[in-house]
Amino acid sequence: MNIADIAQYLGVTPQRVHQLVPTPDFPSPADEMWSREWDRAEIEAWADRAWWDTKPWRARPVLGGTQDEADQRWWSGSGTSP
Repeated sequence: MNIADIAQYLGVTPQRVHQLVPTPDFPSPADEMWSREWDRAEIEAWADRAWWDTKPWRARPVLGGTQDEADQRWWSGSGTSP
């Protein structure tokens, strides 16, 4: 995942992601050879631990069905933004 992907996943701007990156508990990039890329599983684990449900407006949306189905819709672009 790059900065834009993380921003979309979290429902924030890329600028906000740039603010989160240097925080101590944010995952380190998995690859920095050409550009910074993060492992999706690490970002999701961080979001579960430190982002979702920390504020009332940050609850991850579940659009019906299972969370896996909601995640698939979100990543395919057919879901609503959080």
